[in-house]
Amino acid sequence: MKSPSTAPMASSTYSEDRELRWLLHARERLPLLARRLSAGTTELTPEQCDALSDWSRSLSEDPAWAMLQDALGEAAAWPAVWERARQAGMSARTEHHNALFLSRQFARLLASADLELARWSFVQALSSWLAADAGEALEHYLCECAPEGPEELLEQTRRTALSPVLSPVLTQTLEALYLDEFHRAPERRPLRFGTELLTLAREQLETSQGALARGGHARLQQMHRTLEDRLIDAFQNAIESLDLTTLSMADALPLLASLEQRCRLLGFPHRCDEAALRVGLNMIWELRRLGRDDETEVVERLVPALRPLASRLEALPSEEHLELGGALADFYTFESEFAFSLNRREEHLRHALALCEGHRNASRLLSHLLMERANRDLLKIVATPEFGVALGPLRQRLSDALARVESYLDEAATLFPANERLQDYRHDLVTERERLGIPGDTP
Repeated sequence: MKSPSTAPMASSTYSEDRELRWLLHARERLPLLARRLSAGTTELTPEQCDALSDWSRSLSEDPAWAMLQDALGEAAAWPAVWERARQAGMSARTEHHNALFLSRQFARLLASADLELARWSFVQALSSWLAADAGEALEHYLCECAPEGPEELLEQTRRTALSPVLSPVLTQTLEALYLDEFHRAPERRPLRFGTELLTLAREQLETSQGALARGGHARLQQMHRTLEDRLIDAFQNAIESLDLTTLSMADALPLLASLEQRCRLLGFPHRCDEAALRVGLNMIWELRRLGRDDETEVVERLVPALRPLASRLEALPSEEHLELGGALADFYTFESEFAFSLNRREEHLRHALALCEGHRNASRLLSHLLMERANRDLLKIVATPEFGVALGPLRQRLSDALARVESYLDEAATLFPANERLQDYRHDLVTERERLGIPGDTP
């Protein structure tokens, strides 16, 4: 019969033996599992396996473990078997371990430019983080990390949990943009890869609930804004380094093309388009203020370079480009100056006024354009002799032409009442009506 004093010792020994078995299981299983999950690029040391022993223990208690265990010796079965195993069922505790391992693996693979496996690791890490938040394992882990922490701290930690898997994407994308060397072409492959990962993350987070998903979504928005802000700053700095008194389009156009290329790779963030359009318009205004001899030629080459920016901004939902009306109207007003036909000029100016009602320059230029139309019709009318007016068809054509001139002048006056030529044309219109005997409403 055992003495009472030996029972705790036996229990302690049993517990130690059990923990030792779990450590041995971890050292046996985890190195092979890590190799399979990393396509042979990760080797765990015994010490690392000891630190991850709870991962092995948790996995062995999941329904998915039997499937994984059978496939550990078959490299060709991975990573498909891992995805099937997750669908078969893993606890939130296991998913938390998965998330930690896969997040570290993703950061390492991204740094080594193993993009295909990095993409898989990213998606799996994100899925595991979201699955872990569905159970109590993450809550227990956070409480262990901050046992005395208030509830607000735990909630904040949960909201920032995805930063380790999201932040490396931002770092790599910023590096690939070459913002300090704006004339240099960006690295297309890592840029496209980063954009793809951000899109995948947004799609996953939008379908999930909970503080972790909300925090991840907020982090994504912050990352997008950081990318846009840094790109805008780099472009503005590059433009500001130019001397407009001697500016050649050979200097300015490559900067716009460089911005266009970066915007295209990032999916055309409209804040970058807006900033670039405003910078370009400011350049035009400054060039005009300087009064350079070749100002018209320079502006004529600059306006087409801004056209893609204006087109994309205008294609946004109206509520998103509401504040852009003035800038877009400025652009179309400038574009009207280089149109080859009167009709095309009028289209641009009316479009500018549709975007920004009462736009001063567009109103003034359209007023002068209408005066030009009125003048053309008046010149034809003046050349018509009085003796033919009695003929019905000719009289009707002249009456229509006079009415058209009157309409042009009325709209021109509404658009720009200060038009100094308005009274002269009204006087000419009255004179022609009296000469031809065709009355009208002209005062």
